[in-house]
Amino acid sequence: MLRTLGAAMIVIACLLMGLRSGERMKSRLRFISSLCGQLELMRVGVCTELRPVTQVLRQLSEDRRESSAALFSDCLSALENGGGTLREAWQNAAEGCERFGLTGEDVLEISLLGDYLGRFGAEEQEPAFRRLERGLERREQVLRSELGNAYRLRAVIGAGAGVSLLILMI
Repeated sequence: MLRTLGAAMIVIACLLMGLRSGERMKSRLRFISSLCGQLELMRVGVCTELRPVTQVLRQLSEDRRESSAALFSDCLSALENGGGTLREAWQNAAEGCERFGLTGEDVLEISLLGDYLGRFGAEEQEPAFRRLERGLERREQVLRSELGNAYRLRAVIGAGAGVSLLILMI
């Protein structure tokens, strides 16, 4: 009886690990989708309307409906609290986005925008914004196409690992 209960708990734990992995993938997709729209607003504010970066960051950080607001909020907080240059604040804020399921490649791509923010004129910053937007849109398309199958696959692999452990225990 105790062995069966332990085995069932292992199967359930492995299944939940697989589902959790799928949830991280969904979280990553939500963040990237949100960031694509927010970056377009940032690009327009900084490059077209020629507004100060801090003003644009403040506006974007106040939109709590968007999961990417945390990136802008973290960057703005670092700037207001003397957290170094705009470049450093942006890169540190980008590194903090791993909590949304972003991969190291995602974080690196986002942090590269910091090399251009506030250091060059609008003409030089706009291509950097567009490059990041295109890169994130490609990632978003790939994630959307993989999400349905990958979510189920991860759950099945998790359950399969649990069943394998069950067989080893019995």
